[in-house]
Amino acid sequence: MDALWRIIYTSQCARHWHVAEFGELEAFSVRRNAEREVTGLLLFDGAGFVQALEGPEAMVRLTLERIGQDRRHHHLIVAVDEGTVARQFGTWAMRCRQMPELAPSEDGSTALMHDLAGVTDGRTRAIFLDFARLSVQRARRLGARKAALTLEERAMQTHLDLLVQQAQEALDRNQAVRRLADDAARLDSATRRQFRLNS
Repeated sequence: MDALWRIIYTSQCARHWHVAEFGELEAFSVRRNAEREVTGLLLFDGAGFVQALEGPEAMVRLTLERIGQDRRHHHLIVAVDEGTVARQFGTWAMRCRQMPELAPSEDGSTALMHDLAGVTDGRTRAIFLDFARLSVQRARRLGARKAALTLEERAMQTHLDLLVQQAQEALDRNQAVRRLADDAARLDSATRRQFRLNS
């Protein structure tokens, strides 16, 4: 029988993932990993992944090899590759979490904290908590950028509205001037006719 083994890796998304696609990945992973006696945890934040795989060494390595061939992500970096005496993720064929589940709720807890409650290996806990912390920071920066962009867009829209209003006013003035010029030309023409008739 193979020794119990743990591999933890991180990778980056090669493209945008849809929520439904992540659900399909989870369902496939649960089925496949159950057959191979592989357990673990996968976190996804829209930009990257961190995943722990544990089980018989040959099956864990086979699973990692299949994952490494998936073109939906790249820059796969193995952070932990070692034998272990106990599983950290119990019987989970694969627990999958994605943002915003990593973000703290109103009481400060997270789904991840619940998932890590039984994890006793300090390095494994630290890797997942660091990933979650960085994910939350990235999401906040992105949110701040979106908010700033929204303010900038609003300012631009206000400026454009003002320009449109000024252009409309200028057009109205031009039309008024044209009407005055047309009226003046008609008056001049009528005055000349009257002058000729009187002469």
